[in-house]
Amino acid sequence: MGKFENEVLTRLLAIESTLKKIEGRDKEKVAKVKTKQLKSYDSVMQKWNEFCENHPHYGLSKITAITAKRSSGIKQRLNEKKFDIDQLFEIIKLSSFLLGNNGSRWKVNFDFVFTSPHNWIKIFEGMYVDTHNKSKYYAIVNPPKKIKELFENREMLEKQFQNIGNML
Repeated sequence: MGKFENEVLTRLLAIESTLKKIEGRDKEKVAKVKTKQLKSYDSVMQKWNEFCENHPHYGLSKITAITAKRSSGIKQRLNEKKFDIDQLFEIIKLSSFLLGNNGSRWKVNFDFVFTSPHNWIKIFEGMYVDTHNKSKYYAIVNPPKKIKELFENREMLEKQFQNIGNML
């Protein structure tokens, strides 16, 4: 058996072990949980690989398998309320350090983001964002209000000013 098959087998055994611990569930419910878990892990892997493919000039490494360590990390990240994989990708693009301009030519990889409980937070907090990209970073993490809301607020303020003007 090759390395890939071993990793897949390890992953399936870890999932199987977790599912066996669930008491009072019938086989149909267990199968649904297993399928849902595999799909969420695969979708994260797919998103990471798409990011790498869509930005070949960054030279980031795609992944080929979800190991037990990776599946545990993915599960933890997906349970974080503030974790947003699309935001993560946008922030990574603002960091020359994460993209290899750091003396050692190291680049961010899947495991750096997903298997460490702290690295994703550092990325989201803007620790690695280039100084000249800080305004773009703030726009990503604090998106401006919707245009519709701005117009509604403007109309409300104009009415208030009219009322004040009428009172004078």
